[in-house]
Parts: sequence; structure tokens; C-alpha cells
Amino acid sequence: MDIRDITLEEVNDHVKSRRLQDIYRLQSNLIEHYTKIECLPNPPLVINQKDHQILLKDFLSRVVEELGEAYESYETLMTKKEAYYIWNFYEEIADALHFMIEALIYTNIFPEDIKLYLQKEVGCDYKNCTQLDLDNVWKGCFGYSRYRVLQVTHYNNLPLESLMGLIVHPLVSQQVQTYLWKVTYQIQMVRNALKNKAWKQTKMVTDRKVVNGYMIKSFLALIDACHFLGINEDLLYDLYRKKNQVNEFRVKSKY
Repeated sequence: MDIRDITLEEVNDHVKSRRLQDIYRLQSNLIEHYTKIECLPNPPLVINQKDHQILLKDFLSRVVEELGEAYESYETLMTKKEAYYIWNFYEEIADALHFMIEALIYTNIFPEDIKLYLQKEVGCDYKNCTQLDLDNVWKGCFGYSRYRVLQVTHYNNLPLESLMGLIVHPLVSQQVQTYLWKVTYQIQMVRNALKNKAWKQTKMVTDRKVVNGYMIKSFLALIDACHFLGINEDLLYDLYRKKNQVNEFRVKSKY
């Protein structure tokens, strides 16, 4: 079973306006299952505790792994423009978002924190940031995104091809690498900020504000990469919901 097998039900306008909160709700439900399956502690993590820092690094490494698998499918699309590889790419992106949200929940970062970051840290880089509230913070994350590939039909004077909403072109693939690397870089900055390394014998104090900042930057970098590829807020929300249902099925079937 994969996301191609899932037919989504329509959500009401209230849920649609609070899509990030709905993603958090669905991910929290999954966490309840996986704390038992993986013998994980309940969130949030104790950020200065060494074993909890190792666990957070593991969560973040899962995001990087899914992005690598996504790019593998994207590369294949350069030669095999088949729906299977598009759906596979979308599924890996949905997986990456799942692990990213899980890491945010475990570090006690929620939609209101992301809203405050967009308002205070990004400032005028965010279009209409003064109008941002919890009813549109998901849309605000895409408003923060600095690239609007869907607004153009050419890239470096070459036509762009859209396959099921996904922008595919050999030259664009170089930019895709850059955008995915930006996610990986911000994740690495989180890891670097976690000072209690497994090998370190002297206990170090971790700056939670620095960790939280890089965590939110990692999330926004993932949104930016999706936006560059033509995955807008509606599509990414639906991809998340589809994969969430797949994961719920796998939990119940003991996959």
C-alpha cells in the first residue's frame, strides 16, 4: 500500500485554514504508536540530556535519508518520465515532512512558534507578515518561500515541463540539489548546536534558542524546496495526509 491507493475526504474550511495544526495533530497520533513500537520517550525531549540529543539527531537523519531517496526518483525522471517515479518522489517528500514534524514536536516547537519566527525573525522578507495568524500560518510558510517557479514558464531560457504538478528539467535538477542541500545544511546546524556528543565526557549546556532557530529554518527550507518544485501548500498538505493514512494502516497491520 502506498499513497496512490489513498482517496482523501474533503476537509472543512476551518481545518483547511489550519492545515499546519492538522498536520501536527495527525503526527502526534502517529507518535503515540511509534513511542511503543520503537520504545521511544514521550515528547518533548530533554534538550541537554545526551541520549535525547542522540535521538533528535536520529530523527533528523531520517529527514535527510528521505530527501536522498526523493532525489533518486527525481533523477530517474530525467530519463523515465513515468507516473510511478513522480508518485515515488511525492511519497519520499511526504516521508521527509513526517519526520520533520516529528522532530519539531519532540523539540517542543509548534505552529505558534513558527508563526512568531516568521513575524519576528524574517520580518519584511515575509509578504504581509503583519496579517499572519494561526489560521494561515501554513500558507504563511509558503509565503515566506523566496522562489515562485510556478510563476514562470522558462528557466534560463529553457522551457519547464510540469509532470503532475512537478517541475522536471535536467538543468533544474542542479537547483533541486541546491534546495535539498539547504535543508540538509540547516539540519546539520541543529546537530552542531547539540553539544553533548556521544564521545564527550564533559557535559555541555545546549542553547535551546539556537537549536529552535535552526529547527524552524530546517522546516522552512523543506517548504522552500517543495515550493521550488511546484508543490504548493494544497498539494503538500494532501501528500502528507495520504502518507499519514498509509502509516496508520501499516501500524494497524503490523507492517
